Parts: sequence; structure tokens; C-alpha cells
Amino acid sequence: MAVTILHLVNDQGEPVETDIRVAVEAAFRHVMLRFPQVDEALLAELAETVAASMDRRRCEIVTPKQYAQMALCREVQGWLREHEGFEIAIAETEELERLAGGTPAGKSVETAESEIFFAQLRKHLTERDRHILVLIEQDLDKPPDIAAALDISYEAAAKALQRVRARVAGIIKGTRKAGEVGC
Repeated sequence: MAVTILHLVNDQGEPVETDIRVAVEAAFRHVMLRFPQVDEALLAELAETVAASMDRRRCEIVTPKQYAQMALCREVQGWLREHEGFEIAIAETEELERLAGGTPAGKSVETAESEIFFAQLRKHLTERDRHILVLIEQDLDKPPDIAAALDISYEAAAKALQRVRARVAGIIKGTRKAGEVGC
């Protein structure tokens, strides 16, 4: 893990006094352990703000370490109150996708990807080939199934299935141009 270097300066851009620097650095390490869910860069920014504030009030501060720790914790808690968020414990990718609205309930990421794939393929096929592709999507990818669905002979269904498979393979391999619709 990289070490975060704090830029602890006062309002004039000069480095703060050593006791304030040491106190804020210790407080920064403390809040990093206490608030691991908060971004380290944000904690560094808040620590730098506390250091500048402490420099302005250095005559009033009796114990810099205590003051820095309390002030930085208060700043972080204030930031967390202002920027409320919510956490959802999720164990499965499918559940995360469903909650995010990425895939409808009951569908996996792979199902959604295959739907997108088939939609893109359909754009490059003739109407009859699209019908056959839809049947293939529905696991009706045998010549008897296609013959029954399209009311054609077994031989015509076998040839049509072979033609659709060849065209899809050509599209996938890139041997067929994207805008070219088959004959």
C-alpha cells in the first residue's frame, strides 16, 4: 500500500508547526483505521483542513494530539452525514445485476449477453433466416423442428438451417460485411 503524504500548510501556504504536523499525521492514521470505507484522498483532504484550522487556533490548543484526533474524527463523521449512502450485501453477480437494473429477474449475465448477440446477428440476416435464428434461440435447431414451424419439407429445412449456420459463421468470423444481407 502506498504511503499518503499530507500537505500540511497554514492559510499562507507555509508548513504548520511540528507539533501540529505530528498530531495531524497521527490522527490521519487513526481515522484511516477507524473509517476504512472512506477514500484515503478524502481523509487526506480533511486532515489538511484540520491542520490549517489548528494553525489558526494554536494558542487555544493545549493538547494537539487529542485535538487533532477529535477534530478529524468529527470532520469525517460530518462528511459521512452529509454524503449518506447505502450498502447492499450481495453474494451473487446475478443479484447485483438485477438490483442495478442490468438484467431482468431470473436472467443471468450470460443470458443477457446472448440476447444482445442474437439481436445483433438478426440485423444482418434475411427475414426467413431471422425466423430460423429465432427457432435456434428457442432450442428448435433440428431440421424436423424447423420444418414443422415453417411448414416446409425436411430437406428444405435442413438446407435452410445449414445456410443460416454458414451465414452466422461468416458474420462472426468477419468474412461477411456488416451491411450485407444475404440472398
